[in-house]
Amino acid sequence: MNVERSRRYPDEPAGPFPTPPATHTDAEGRDLAIERVATDGAVHDSLTRMYDRFNPADRAQGIPPTGEAQIRDWLDPLIDTGVNVAVRPLEPTASAGQATPDASTLDADVDRNDDAGADRNIDADADATSADAGSIEYVGHAVLVPDTDESDALDEPGRYEWELAIFVLQEYQGAGVGTALLEHLLGEAAAVGIEHVWLTVERWNSPAISLYESTGFESVGTERFDIEMSIQLDPA
Repeated sequence: MNVERSRRYPDEPAGPFPTPPATHTDAEGRDLAIERVATDGAVHDSLTRMYDRFNPADRAQGIPPTGEAQIRDWLDPLIDTGVNVAVRPLEPTASAGQATPDASTLDADVDRNDDAGADRNIDADADATSADAGSIEYVGHAVLVPDTDESDALDEPGRYEWELAIFVLQEYQGAGVGTALLEHLLGEAAAVGIEHVWLTVERWNSPAISLYESTGFESVGTERFDIEMSIQLDPA
């Protein structure tokens, strides 16, 4: 498929990457489920609660927004048109603590540890449909959004470029959660036929840049405050 691109991408595809559903044990010994999330009212509620826990002082460029109504309005197009992967504890956990969006597209957070933890790809317990979605407490969310206003981008995903954003609650940072979430999002992206993914990251966020580079992203442009990076995937 010959489609004109507005950005540069690496010549060789990266991967392969794991696909959700999966379980992951982070560096703190917490067992987590990583799963694709679909358009669902209860899932929407759970993600809204997660983003409502972000400290307003820690948001960058107004993302994520504050207030339940504003968060829902922001989430609507992400859930409806994007590819969404989220992570939740397998065991119930308190909702205490703040979250800090740190770096990525939309200035979101990525995890600081790309080595810790282990993945165990399984179907049991990791599928959102098998859980009570109304009680799910997500602790991380990663999304790919197409560069089009059309709602059927996933019908021909290779026609579009997809922007990445990733967010992890502060209490789950530094334990390998963001790395696992990113890799499973890229695995899901390749599985549905997405080929070109890009992001922006604050140029002074060296840990995030190193993580993206280790995953296969390459720098393709630099602005005053941000670095644009991209990756090519090998679609299934």
